[in-house]
Amino acid sequence: MTKPGANDLFGSLKAYATRVLGDEINPEKSAAALSGWLKDSSEVLRDKVEKEVERTVKKLGLAKQSELNALSKEIAALRREVSGKAAKASGKAAAKKAPAKKSAKKASAKKSAQKSTTKRTSKAGK
Repeated sequence: MTKPGANDLFGSLKAYATRVLGDEINPEKSAAALSGWLKDSSEVLRDKVEKEVERTVKKLGLAKQSELNALSKEIAALRREVSGKAAKASGKAAAKKAPAKKSAKKASAKKSAQKSTTKRTSKAGK
C-alpha cells in the first residue's frame, strides 16, 4: 500500500524528470536534475513555512525577538535618562540643604554666644 500523498509526489517527480530529461536516461544528468528539483522544492517549502509561521505569530499577537530587543534597548535608555534626572535633582536638593545646615550651625553658635554673654552679665550683676 502507498501513502495518500506518495502518488502525487511520485507523479510530480516523474513529470519533472520527463520534462528535464526527455526520453534519454542518463544517471548523472538524472541525479543533477533531481538534486536541482529538491533544492528548488525545499526553498519553496521553506518560504511557505516561514510565511505561515509569521501569519500565525501575528494572529496570536506574539512579538518577534527583534521587537523585544528593540523594546529592551528603549527601556534601558529611558532608565538611564530617568536616573540621570534623579541624580541631578538629588544634587540640587543636596546643594540647597547644605547651606541650610551651615546657617543652622551659625544660628546655634549665635544662640550659645548669647547664652554665655547673658550668663556673664547675670553673674556680674550678682
